[in-house]
Amino acid sequence: PQSWRPSAGTAGPSLAVPKAGALVPLAAENSDSAKLQHALRPSALLFDRGVEDGTRFRIYRDGHTEVRTLLAQGAAELVGAAFTLRALAPQTRGATGASA
Repeated sequence: PQSWRPSAGTAGPSLAVPKAGALVPLAAENSDSAKLQHALRPSALLFDRGVEDGTRFRIYRDGHTEVRTLLAQGAAELVGAAFTLRALAPQTRGATGASA
């Protein structure tokens, strides 16, 4: 919703992915929900917004791991998606991709 957009000059951690990086989905073997939920405890809560029915949408970031969760009223918090923040490969100047 429009009301979830940050206002200008909002203090606090940034949800933005660093310009030199990208969100990459975690591989299945690294995205076990129980392990990720345990990892949420020391993570920084970056986003926490609710809707009319009491459901909360949250984003946690700990180092290079980002976890997105859903918390329905009266239920346990569920991991919906997990990502790792990866640096993009540097581009070389003047590279054309053609070999000589």
